[in-house]
Amino acid sequence: MLDPNGLIGCVPAVAPAGQVLPGTVCTYDSFRVSPLGQCPPSVPKKVGSQHVVLPPLVDQYQIFCALPNPAKAQVVALSPDAPAAPMPTQFGANGRRAQVRLGALNPKIFGILLDNTDPVVQLSTIVTPLGNGMGRLLLTANATDNVGVSKVVFVQSKTFSGGANVLATLTAPPYVWQSAPMLLTDIYGEVCGAIGCDSNYWYAVATDAAGNEGWGLAGAGAGAPVIDTFIATPAQVPSGGGSVVLSWGVQNAAHLFIDHGVGYVTGLSTIAVNVSVPTTFTLTAINSTANVTATTNVMVMPLLAPTIASFTATPASLPPGGGNVTLNWATTGATSVSIDNGLGVVTGTSKVVNVGANTTFTLTATNTSGSPTKQTNVVVATTVDRFVDPVAGLDTNACTQAAPCRTIGKAMTGAPSGSAVYLADGSYPGSNSATIPDGVALRATHPGAAILNDVTLSATGSASLNGLVFDLQGQSCSSINAASTTGTPTLAITGVLFKCAGAMNIGGSVKAVMTPGPLANGQYTALASLGASLLNLSGTAELLIQGGIIDFNNFGQGQYGPGNLNTTGSSKLTLDAVTVRNLKQQAFVIAGNTTVVLRNGTVIDRVGDVGDCAAGAAIVVSGGGTLTMDHAQVSNGPSSAICIGSGTTQLPTMQLSQSTISGMGGSAIATAQINSPNGRLTADGLALINNYRGMYLLSGTSPAVSVTLSNLTLTGNSAGGMTLQNGALTLRNSVVSNNGAEGGLTLYADVTTDLGTTASPGGNTFTGNTGPQLNSIVTAGQTVDAVGNTWKPNVQGADANGRYSLPPAYAPVPKAGPTNGSNFQIYNASTLNL
Repeated sequence: MLDPNGLIGCVPAVAPAGQVLPGTVCTYDSFRVSPLGQCPPSVPKKVGSQHVVLPPLVDQYQIFCALPNPAKAQVVALSPDAPAAPMPTQFGANGRRAQVRLGALNPKIFGILLDNTDPVVQLSTIVTPLGNGMGRLLLTANATDNVGVSKVVFVQSKTFSGGANVLATLTAPPYVWQSAPMLLTDIYGEVCGAIGCDSNYWYAVATDAAGNEGWGLAGAGAGAPVIDTFIATPAQVPSGGGSVVLSWGVQNAAHLFIDHGVGYVTGLSTIAVNVSVPTTFTLTAINSTANVTATTNVMVMPLLAPTIASFTATPASLPPGGGNVTLNWATTGATSVSIDNGLGVVTGTSKVVNVGANTTFTLTATNTSGSPTKQTNVVVATTVDRFVDPVAGLDTNACTQAAPCRTIGKAMTGAPSGSAVYLADGSYPGSNSATIPDGVALRATHPGAAILNDVTLSATGSASLNGLVFDLQGQSCSSINAASTTGTPTLAITGVLFKCAGAMNIGGSVKAVMTPGPLANGQYTALASLGASLLNLSGTAELLIQGGIIDFNNFGQGQYGPGNLNTTGSSKLTLDAVTVRNLKQQAFVIAGNTTVVLRNGTVIDRVGDVGDCAAGAAIVVSGGGTLTMDHAQVSNGPSSAICIGSGTTQLPTMQLSQSTISGMGGSAIATAQINSPNGRLTADGLALINNYRGMYLLSGTSPAVSVTLSNLTLTGNSAGGMTLQNGALTLRNSVVSNNGAEGGLTLYADVTTDLGTTASPGGNTFTGNTGPQLNSIVTAGQTVDAVGNTWKPNVQGADANGRYSLPPAYAPVPKAGPTNGSNFQIYNASTLNL
């Protein structure tokens, strides 16, 4: 209607209350605020602009656009039987008065209609990827108006660089425009510079007959960013840290950030960082619509305990009264080295000491992961010691230093406890087989120069061997047999070199300690063949091997035996900072009630044979056997690292902590027989990295395998992470990432699963696996609890942080099967609580 002065009224401006928020369109002092930073075509920009910081991190300029012209009058023909028909109207220069010559029109009823209503436009975008970075954009406008829409114009514009590109002008619906194939970066393209982000935005401008305009705004960038890849190379660095290259592929992001001090990486696709502790890096991709994250993990190998390659005394034998001795040592990875007998902390690699009586020196190498020790003995000859010379000696002699005996047996006859029998340099044939009386030591005068060929030594009680070489004569190996059960028998084997198998047979209740002493490179073996186990441990005997290297020289291929470090009965074998390597069959077959302990940097490397679990694994645990690993490593074998055999009345037990299994051609840990009872596996801080599979545990007969894992790193395994058929699994605070097509974790059949509950959230991370993060193929009706974990973000209902259940309540989010997706697959009518 007209106001009293005959002027067309104007719509008053409405000032917004409070701060303008992202996405808000409002009027302000007769100007409209464009949330996307660009005025529509034909709408002038107000001089000046207001700088506003919009959440989360993006600085933008708010641009104020002028309101459309005030309401315009139209002369319309009115009819009782038809809608009002707008007539062409000529406005004056001031745009506020209009005239029309009514006499020129047919006789009808006429009136003045004031049209101050803008058309309403809703614009939607669909982007269809075409591959190779190309896509097609479809714009669809829904335009309505109180008196009708006369045309719709599709326009493309830029935020700051300006310019409007008219794409199409349509005068009748449907209002649809589709692009030719174009780069996705041109569709999404949000490029940021010093003063803000220059983005592609798309408009549909609708005009009615009165000249009122309405517009719909859409940014193709309104879709969330897409993180295609985010990886760390390498995914594992040595103890102490190293350099890692983070690389990523991202679409539709304006800004990129990486945590842990890496910072703003927009415009980059790689960056090198230094990693000193296990780290989960999070990449955050941001545009005006959403924040999206992805993670990648870098494992830092645990610090291994120090190794002591050698600790020797020269000379190791002194005449009566004693003299000076030079102690020499070689260590790796130690922060401090000390020697007992009053020497304390030592530096360098040698020290001269005066020795007046038989002395055992103990060297301790220390760092934060352990303190292995090694011993060396210095003997001061006494009047009761005896001497043997295989060339110049005679068994009719008194076995003194001046008149040595010819054979070991003669020297041992009547040797008192506490005495030593010294062997001169030379070769000792089988005629030197002898029984060592309780408390007597057998020593080479010069370590490594007394060679035993087919000599059998038997200890009646406690004994010690020092500096000897056990060698073959024909096919027969020299050996030491110690199996006393009287008292507390001990056996000390220092600096003994084994050149054949079957050399050590320790049983009864003997407690034995073996150290490399003066052996070159700390290596116990120089094998020419391998037809039997190097060690046979039986009864309740215990053997502690401290330091050194057992190298099998790549013998043993195709054999399936008791293990070359063989334990039976209720015996116990402990390897402390020992390397076992180059064996083409099992190193350990742990059965009965036997126990094997691998600790303080022990490494089992390139051990095992190509074949199934039991035949090819480096370590087999079955029956009531127990395997303990603490700061130990198994690596680079052709098959499995650990094979869990079957049990009947007794089940095998594995306790693994702060240890690593990597580079295995088979599964790091596997079960041998599907239809046999399995054992118990508990692990804390175990890393299964870059194997064929991490774990492959199949059970078919009760009791099934029981697995409890915390702080597990399961990553980079080419076929898949972990498969469990039947049994029980508990998993906490672990990372299952970047495994192969089988996915992260697969559960079959009857599995009691606790990956996290409301009362005890899992704290696990499942991400980056090629296959689904979790495959639930459990029996229909079962429930898999997996509450309080982190998954791939923005997938299957996970939020931008990869969460389904949120603290502090961690209320379960049930998912019923069957369903299929990259976070989880549920094959049967079972329930997954997320």
